[in-house]
Amino acid sequence: MKFFYIFMCLVCAGQSRTGISSSKLSGYPRTACPPSESTPQPPLRVDASDLLARFRQEMARNTARAEKFDAYLLPGSDAHQSPTLAERDKRIKFLTGFSGSKAMAIVTQDKAAIWVDPYDAMQADEEISCVWTIYTDSKNDISIPQWVQMNLRARSRIGVDATLISQSQWEILSRRMTLVPVRNNLVDLVWAGRPQYPDYDIAISPYERRGDTWTSKIARVRETLRNESCDMIIVTALDEISWVLNIRGRESEYFPVVRAYLVITDKVIYLYTNASRFSYNVNGTLKIDSCYNANCVRLVPYENVWGDLRTMSAQIWKKVWFPGEAPFIPGGSRAIHDVIQSDKIIKVSPIAMMKAAKSVNERQGMDEAHLKDAVAFCDFMAYFENKMKAGDEWDEFTVAATLDEFRRQQASSEGISFKTIVAFGAHSASPHHDTNNITSIKINSSSILLIDSGGQYLDGTTDLTRTFHLGKPTDEQINVYTRVLMGLIDLASASFPETMTLQEADVLARRPLWDAGLNYDHATGHGIGVHLSVEEGPLMISQEDHPKHRFKESYYVTDGPGYYEEGQYGIRIENVLEVISNYKNESGERMLQFRSATLVPFEPKLIDRKLLSPKQITWLNDYNTRIREEVGAELKRQTKMKGFHWMMEKAQVIPDARCSASYAHSHILTLVSTIAIYFILSSEN
Repeated sequence: MKFFYIFMCLVCAGQSRTGISSSKLSGYPRTACPPSESTPQPPLRVDASDLLARFRQEMARNTARAEKFDAYLLPGSDAHQSPTLAERDKRIKFLTGFSGSKAMAIVTQDKAAIWVDPYDAMQADEEISCVWTIYTDSKNDISIPQWVQMNLRARSRIGVDATLISQSQWEILSRRMTLVPVRNNLVDLVWAGRPQYPDYDIAISPYERRGDTWTSKIARVRETLRNESCDMIIVTALDEISWVLNIRGRESEYFPVVRAYLVITDKVIYLYTNASRFSYNVNGTLKIDSCYNANCVRLVPYENVWGDLRTMSAQIWKKVWFPGEAPFIPGGSRAIHDVIQSDKIIKVSPIAMMKAAKSVNERQGMDEAHLKDAVAFCDFMAYFENKMKAGDEWDEFTVAATLDEFRRQQASSEGISFKTIVAFGAHSASPHHDTNNITSIKINSSSILLIDSGGQYLDGTTDLTRTFHLGKPTDEQINVYTRVLMGLIDLASASFPETMTLQEADVLARRPLWDAGLNYDHATGHGIGVHLSVEEGPLMISQEDHPKHRFKESYYVTDGPGYYEEGQYGIRIENVLEVISNYKNESGERMLQFRSATLVPFEPKLIDRKLLSPKQITWLNDYNTRIREEVGAELKRQTKMKGFHWMMEKAQVIPDARCSASYAHSHILTLVSTIAIYFILSSEN
């Protein structure tokens, strides 16, 4: 009994005050940590020891002279909580070496920890030195408040730059720890040679000329403000500002927006930004010169927003609309929240909901963008596969760079919408694999190849994922791919009442995988912008507990189920879907359905036709017919015949293998359809 008591004491000693086991306190398992001469460090890993020491010296000086705090919290965002950061705002990357998109770090005088997305943990281990402990923001891992409770004394103060943390994040964290705003960002104080913001000219969006004028959008915002009895709204999200004013810039490589704050009242519009970027044409469109009425934009220096908000909210505005959070929308910063003295309502910006419902012109533009994107992708895949068959050696990085170039060759191309992911073999098991020229591996015919990419066009934004196999796939890979495809089809082919929420739709994409005991941890889909953000809030199709938005006609969402076998392979396919009207049922309730904006064929050799239902086969054949007709015509028009033949081979009629008569009939249909479309398109050119 005595020995049992001692054993239990040792077990309890491994538990924290919050009930967290000591194994969890150690964080994500690290490779080659601690460093040793016999074990080389990963090639991407950044040694942060000296930098961290200088940062801690700055912490000590700041605490001695100004605010008192025991640890420093560093959010991985900019002052606008943007999804993509300019190089100047990548403070997490500078301090830790981690180049992923989502992270938050905390530093004390003797400890340093960082929280990343669970899918980014492997990348974080590759890039971050051993002086950092890595955690994930999974529900099963240690949270930041738990870590603070375990590593700092009671009532410790955590310093943070309040411009970089959203009001919603501040509220969540401050319930369990004491946050204090720190005026000077400590990373900036030790960042020698910090990059400047990119220099770009602001352009007017083509949709201004197509009839979706900025003045009509502002009028809708003002009507909403009046309905809420608000005197003013402060707009902090860069994509919302760019959309409502029909302007575009290039704040970062993939994010065609303008860095600014926007204040809208019933009588005036203030745009806080860098006025030197505005051309005569933009000034004229926004009526900036000699601006004296309610329907013109008054330019104000970017940094003046703080003083103006403080003064006018104290003296003029009685009730202010402050942007709240939603999926992919963090909302306004704590600093903006605190500077406003008026009463506030905190709700998702009305511009976010307006932007989610695409206009007739935007829907036409999205069709044009996705057609160009399909041409670029089919043309590239034909080129790539021919090179591989000829014996050329390609690696992941080369595939990504070449695909990006094919997209840039399309008319009205504005580059890519996010960093292209090309993942082969075991790399494809990581949904957020970072394709780079250091860890890039050779591609061959032995395993799965996953390509997740998208384009920015003046017409719209695309997001496309396809999975291929250049050799002979295994039965397991075929089974998994087919079930992922079945999930995509079941969602894309659904007819549903307008009362259905996005959260409820998630099960449609997962059920074929669930039937085989399989699943995936990421969301199924998200909203997408029009020449804006590739992940656009507030729409999200997932199992997570989030605002239950209902589908509406003209919404665009992605449909991207997947499956990942750690260390072996991953399979994901993703289309962009447009929500369209279907019919009204007997009770008068409107029914909706989807129409695929993405028009790129799937990989036939990975499809087990015996698993597909008649409805799934019908949908797939109708989809392939659209590809052959619409993409085929554009490939012919652009004289990209190699891409045309690749597309025709992949987009054949799928026979129903369960019936021999049907099977033979389908083969005849495939042959006749292919020949007919080929000659029709040839005659048109």
